Amino acid sequence: MYEGYGPTEHSPVISVNRKEKGGTYYGSVGTPLEGVEVKLAEDGEILAKSPSVMKGYFKHQDWTDEVVKDGWLYTGDIGEWIDNKFLKITDRKKELFKTSGGKYVAPQPIENKMKGSRYIEHIVVVGNGQKFVGALIVPAFQAVRVYERAAF
Repeated sequence: MYEGYGPTEHSPVISVNRKEKGGTYYGSVGTPLEGVEVKLAEDGEILAKSPSVMKGYFKHQDWTDEVVKDGWLYTGDIGEWIDNKFLKITDRKKELFKTSGGKYVAPQPIENKMKGSRYIEHIVVVGNGQKFVGALIVPAFQAVRVYERAAF
């Protein structure tokens, strides 16, 4: 089984791990197909350009203009290159927010890491448009009580 990547707006796919032509890298979505140009925008968004990019959304030119610019499909996915060869998807752009200092923050990896603690029931990372990033945390009160009894 090989992992690949291709949103509906770019058929069939943008990149894929495969036995031949570039090989495979576990955790990535492979190398771009022949004839597909891929680059990352400044904020990490994956952009793709090829004859396979859709012509547009039916009867919604405004939607099309938001995601296809100068022939480049703005996928809405955030990625990175591994060894300058393999594409790895790391986040969704809609999940990102920007601080007042202009830094983009991906809250999901932070929230997922913190949810690994037995002492945290729920967490939401906040800071859109603010000077700093913060979090609203609901403690796992049962685990905190057990810790409190054992520690004191």
